[in-house]
Amino acid sequence: MQAGRLRQRVDFDAPTASQNGTGEEVITWTPALTRWASVEPLTGREQLISSQTLAQGAVRIRLRWSDEAAAITAKWRARHNGTTYDLQSVAYLGSGRREIEIMARSGLNNG
Repeated sequence: MQAGRLRQRVDFDAPTASQNGTGEEVITWTPALTRWASVEPLTGREQLISSQTLAQGAVRIRLRWSDEAAAITAKWRARHNGTTYDLQSVAYLGSGRREIEIMARSGLNNG
């Protein structure tokens, strides 16, 4: 992976589950790590739900592999330039530990 492609700072948040007073599960987001990454837009669309237009966009996030980055799972979320992304998949590319590719979506469910 060329270092010049990793131009955007991306923050990753890990979910923490707890229970409220009535026993319902509540998810809170804890900042876990920040990495230089490549964020590539893939698609975008708008959906009309309950008379509201909601924009959705898919992106590919690529970053260098590290022990800390290897902890990222599809349950986490990413934040970049004021947009929160739900992680759809996390894949390790190349032979060995070189690069992580994350498919993510913004829009309807931002944690």
